[in-house]
Amino acid sequence: MNKKILYALFAMLFLALGLAGFLIYQKSLESLPANPSIDNLRQVTPAEIQQAQERLDNDQAAFVKAQTNNDLELCKTIVNSDVRSTCGSEILLNAALDSQKISDCEKINDLMFKVSCVENLAATGTISTCQTLNDSELKTVCLSSVYYKQAKAENKAETCNQISELIKRANCLSELKNIDLHSDADNDGFDFLQEIVNGTDPNNKDTDGDSYPDGYEFTNGFNPDGQGPLNVDMPDNISFCNSIQEAFLKTMCLKEFEGSPLDLFDCAKVVTKDLRDYCLKNPIR
Repeated sequence: MNKKILYALFAMLFLALGLAGFLIYQKSLESLPANPSIDNLRQVTPAEIQQAQERLDNDQAAFVKAQTNNDLELCKTIVNSDVRSTCGSEILLNAALDSQKISDCEKINDLMFKVSCVENLAATGTISTCQTLNDSELKTVCLSSVYYKQAKAENKAETCNQISELIKRANCLSELKNIDLHSDADNDGFDFLQEIVNGTDPNNKDTDGDSYPDGYEFTNGFNPDGQGPLNVDMPDNISFCNSIQEAFLKTMCLKEFEGSPLDLFDCAKVVTKDLRDYCLKNPIR
């Protein structure tokens, strides 16, 4: 990874951590009684602020030095758990990309970095490359990327159907067949993305032939394909935001997606970095 980009990302990370710390402190003050007694209210001392800043500076210095020297042991000295995890994951990711061995991706602890590693190496890999992975989920990610690449190279939409990741399959078919993901060719209240994810026919408004349109069945809790459970519950953007437990992230989410039909199934489209990271770590299945 380009060092300038790495340091820029690092600066943004520490800025976000500082902002999060300030918001947590501010929230703790808001939770105090309206008329607190002297026993309930204790101000943060200058010494405590200085200590916190020193820890932040030490973490920053350790992070930069660890990345420069590819020193995993130095990452372990970082106090902040998120920064410590990112430090080690960055080093292992770069090592895997340098070695071009997709099996090295499995050494990474952070799922977001692990998936990113596999997708990067799958871009130049083959089906046999994916078979070297032990983790079944990563193998699925790898094969889906390989089939997607193959479908585009050969311009064969039928190859898209071999992609196990349903969202990626829908994107592949949409691209090669020039179909809008949110179009509804059969007017059944189910758009193209929902049809693919749930195994229904985008060109048949009543896939299971029970006289009820696919979209109506889905909305009312029935199976539009006539068998088994629905593949996924597809929430709207606001429902996704409200499912986030962390108040700060939830607020950012609601602010970004209110009134915007952004497709959350592609986390890369999320603008806010912290929210994008959360989306990648907590993908909608």
